[in-house]
Amino acid sequence: MSGSNHPVAAARAFAESVLALWGAGGVEREDIVLVVSELVANARLHAGLPRRLSLSRRDGIVRIEVTDPSPTRPVRRPATPDRPGGYGLLVVDRLSTRWGTDIGPCGKSVWAECPLRCYRPEPGSTTQSHRRLARGRFEPGASG
Repeated sequence: MSGSNHPVAAARAFAESVLALWGAGGVEREDIVLVVSELVANARLHAGLPRRLSLSRRDGIVRIEVTDPSPTRPVRRPATPDRPGGYGLLVVDRLSTRWGTDIGPCGKSVWAECPLRCYRPEPGSTTQSHRRLARGRFEPGASG
C-alpha cells in the first residue's frame, strides 16, 4: 500500500491493535488514536517521515512518542478559516493531559500523555507481552 497517508494509516492501525490488547474502548480509545494520527501526520509533513512510534502505559496514562530526524520543535500555529491545517497541535493539546518535545542528537521525539482509565487485559495475556508490543519498534514509513 502506498500513498501520502500510508504512515498515518499504519500508525492508526498499530495504535488500535495495542489499545485493543489493553482493553481500551470508547472515547478514550478514539482520542488516543486521534493524537497518534496528528503526531505522525505532523512528523510526516514537517520532517519527512517519522522514524518510530511507541505507546506505553503506566498508572492510567498512555504515553505516545513519535520520533523524527528534525531537531526543530513543533510550534502551534493559529488555525484560520482561510488556510487549511493548523489544527494538529491544538487537537493534541486538547486531548492530552500534557505534551512536549525532547531534542536529541539525531532529531526529536514529540510525546503526549492521555488518560486510559478502562484498562482490561485480555484473558490469558501477560503484561510483558503488552509491553513488548507497545514498546516494539514501529516504523510508519516502512512498506509491508
